[in-house]
Amino acid sequence: MAAAPVPVGLALGMGGARGFCHVGVFRALDELGISVDRVSGSSMGALVGAAWAAGRLDALEDWARSLTRTKFLGYIDLRLSGGGFVAGNEIPRLLDELGIPLAIEELGCPFGAVATDLQTGREVWFSRGEIRPAIRASVSIPGVLTPVHHGGKWLVDGALSDPVPVMGCRALGSGPVLAVDPNGFGPAGFWTPPAPSAGLTGPLMAHLRAGSQAVGLGSWLAAPEPAPPAAVPPHYMDVIWASVDIVSSAVMRMRLAASPPDLMLEVPLRDLSILEFEKAAEAIEAGHRAVMASADEIGALAGL
Repeated sequence: MAAAPVPVGLALGMGGARGFCHVGVFRALDELGISVDRVSGSSMGALVGAAWAAGRLDALEDWARSLTRTKFLGYIDLRLSGGGFVAGNEIPRLLDELGIPLAIEELGCPFGAVATDLQTGREVWFSRGEIRPAIRASVSIPGVLTPVHHGGKWLVDGALSDPVPVMGCRALGSGPVLAVDPNGFGPAGFWTPPAPSAGLTGPLMAHLRAGSQAVGLGSWLAAPEPAPPAAVPPHYMDVIWASVDIVSSAVMRMRLAASPPDLMLEVPLRDLSILEFEKAAEAIEAGHRAVMASADEIGALAGL
């Protein structure tokens, strides 16, 4: 008699809009008959993982696929103080809209989200208690979203301390762990120099520029003067996210060396900007393809 399939744990990595690939990962695993019994997540991986564990993945996918640039900007609540440009109050409201329960203990399986203590640099784990501060802290991109004060600590993005939280997934239960990194390398590397005429572009930058005018900051965030092609600098968000990418990639290598997953799935989405939420469908489909391309290895992991 053949042995029963073994459930796997998922460690879902950071990536902003790239993290929507995790939706496609769950869909493909379900099609393959792979059972998931625990989930850990960092940043966007925490949000998608919580939605799945709450049985609200359909609601999250519907919301993600409905996003346009204009709708995404509606979730940007500008704040030019407090350690970030965006207050992030819309994130708990989104969890309410999706029907995510209030407590981690109310989810359908063991779940953990990771954030980073801004003072010590150490990871902070949420595996019980309130979900909303856990998710809000885990997605707090430094310099963009304001840090979260919780449990006497100021917390920022989990990507800084554990970008793909394999060790946390192992702490949630026994069995194999499948890790998913949405930041697989395409041809772009960490940053692609802009075209000479690009100026200050992108949805968040446009919104921030409008906000700076509204609060009387004049041209503080205005587009820079045209520069020679060889001297066009990276923009604010380019610097922030490329820096997070560089740091988290180095941290991930060290963390995975200490606690490697049973299988790592890299989704090549580095060419997709972390703020291109209107391209959620592209990320979801990439996650689905990545699982299907590794179906044999994943099936072997689960004993199929």
